[in-house]
Amino acid sequence: MKKICLTILVFCATITLSFAQEFEISRGKIYLGERQLGESEARLLLGDDVYDNIFIPAVRQKKVGLGLTIAGGACLEFGATTAFCAGAMLAHREIEPSSSYNPRQDPNYQDPNYIVALIGTGLSVAGLALLSVGIPSFVIGRKRLGHLEDATNEQLSSKVTLNLSASPYGLCLRLVY
Repeated sequence: MKKICLTILVFCATITLSFAQEFEISRGKIYLGERQLGESEARLLLGDDVYDNIFIPAVRQKKVGLGLTIAGGACLEFGATTAFCAGAMLAHREIEPSSSYNPRQDPNYQDPNYIVALIGTGLSVAGLALLSVGIPSFVIGRKRLGHLEDATNEQLSSKVTLNLSASPYGLCLRLVY
């Protein structure tokens, strides 16, 4: 029975248990395990240079990107709907045959539906511009925070490990700190 267990363990190679807590960044806040860290604790964990030059700008970039994306989506939706409705009203408008005044023959006349359609088109263009800036900014900020999170987790996980492996004399239990 001991030989079977040893053989299975040799095939499984090494089992490693890590006692490090999981570092996580969520909504611009830093968590270590289940506990949210304050600014002073986060500075101590990350270092002042990393906190000021990587973490804070990445959080700002992600928040600005999210805001621009939401604003761009709203402008695009509202502008496209407005332009479509005004354009449809402009296309299907009929001039009353009994009226002696024909606005289409007056060179100074501006149809309100035409102006609303232009405003809607302008909003749509502004929405596309905001989206084209906001989405990349949000994605880059999120990736920068992800890289910081991965690097910090890798640094924290290498502090304390418990290794269970096979040796020529049996099982080996090694604590690395």
